[in-house]
Amino acid sequence: MGMRRIISSIFFITGLELSSNTIIITGNEEYLIIDPGLPENADRIIEAIRLLDLVGKRGKILLTHMHFDHFGAIYRLQYYNSFELMIHELERDYLERGDPFYTVANIFGIKEIMPIHVTKSVKDGEIIKIGNINIHVLHTPGHTIGSICLYIPEYKILVSGDTLFSNGLFGRTDLPTGSIKNLLDSLRKLSGFNFDILLPGHGSMLTEKAKKSLKLALSFARDFW
Repeated sequence: MGMRRIISSIFFITGLELSSNTIIITGNEEYLIIDPGLPENADRIIEAIRLLDLVGKRGKILLTHMHFDHFGAIYRLQYYNSFELMIHELERDYLERGDPFYTVANIFGIKEIMPIHVTKSVKDGEIIKIGNINIHVLHTPGHTIGSICLYIPEYKILVSGDTLFSNGLFGRTDLPTGSIKNLLDSLRKLSGFNFDILLPGHGSMLTEKAKKSLKLALSFARDFW
């Protein structure tokens, strides 16, 4: 199923085709799914939950941003378990009113989406604790207005969503609420964090010297701006 262990309690599931990658972080009594991906990814996540012996534990979902290719599997997953859902405070409303334009569900041929209840809004500087893992929320607008990255300093891991990819590229800024200026500022912000491992929203991960990708992205973004 394409699942790889990063450290003892962090797992990376490579997305298929247009679906986002998914990260699962496990604790003793709960677990966190970051970006469950498109609807067809739900079965893979359910399989991972079983393989990781997480059945019966409290599940949470955290989205790096509001795009359908990162959250579409939620509809199926909510039938499997009552997941708590978190997203940045600036994007909560788009999910709760089921907006197919701002969530770009329309790009995937979906004209209407069901509203999704968000349990909790997150904001810059917040720390989410799962087991012994402290996950720092970094607001990194650009791809969308409420895009976030997640920084795990103990293991020098950056979960970058569509703000930064391993090849030095980044998510589109011509979609609703996107901004190349904001993205450039966000990439500069990431320069202040020490990370070796990059777990992006699409494409391959990097397990060493990941900051080289950030330097390349900064160069590309300056050319766009």
